[in-house]
This record gives sequence, C-alpha cells and structure tokens, in this order.
Amino acid sequence: NRLDEKNHFSASYTFHIPDPLENLRNLYLIFESQYLEPEQNAALGALFVVDIRDLKGRTVFYKAFRLKRLPDKKTGEWRLGSIGFKLPVLIEDKATVKLYIWNKDKQTFYIDDLHIELFTYQN
Repeated sequence: NRLDEKNHFSASYTFHIPDPLENLRNLYLIFESQYLEPEQNAALGALFVVDIRDLKGRTVFYKAFRLKRLPDKKTGEWRLGSIGFKLPVLIEDKATVKLYIWNKDKQTFYIDDLHIELFTYQN
C-alpha cells in the first residue's frame, strides 16, 4: 500500500467485539506493519490508529501511536513497526474496533503485512 499526499490512510481492519471478550479487563492488542521509506524519515509522522465506536457510530476510545519512533538515515528497506497496549474494558455498546495507519504528514512511503493480535493476559 502506497501512502502519499493523496492517500493519507492505509487499508483498515474493523472487527466487532465478540461476546466472550465483552467486559474483560485484561485484553491486550498488538498491531504491526512493515514499512519502507524511499526518503529518509518519510514515515516519521505516520501513526497507528485504534478507533473504538459504539452502536451509534460515535468514537468512545481513540488512540494514535507512532509507526516509526526515532529518526534515522535508513531508506529502501522493509522494517517492522509495532505497538502493543491494553484495551479499555469493552462493553456491549462499544460495537467495533477499527485499526489503520494514518499518514498525517502526507509523505510518500509504503506499508505491507498489517498484522493484528488480540489476547488476554493474567493479572
């Protein structure tokens, strides 16, 4: 997927919260993507976005994390960007979770291999 001045958002992944995951306080999500920068630090302003909406389509949780954390001089090679975080308690009126990458600075770079893991953990 090419992100640039015209394509500000990657493909997204949206899922409905399964009944067994409602009301759990120990859900953890990992969101990963490969990215390639043709120019130095083209992806520095890009963000992983998590948007949870209720049944009426209103955002009830929104969080954005940097795809690339630190500037460097690497170009032309695929690299892994990832985030992991604890999800809020998901109740019935929080209907969907949407995940995508936002090219906030409208630079040109590429993303591939979006990967999402959702799991519970021991407190």
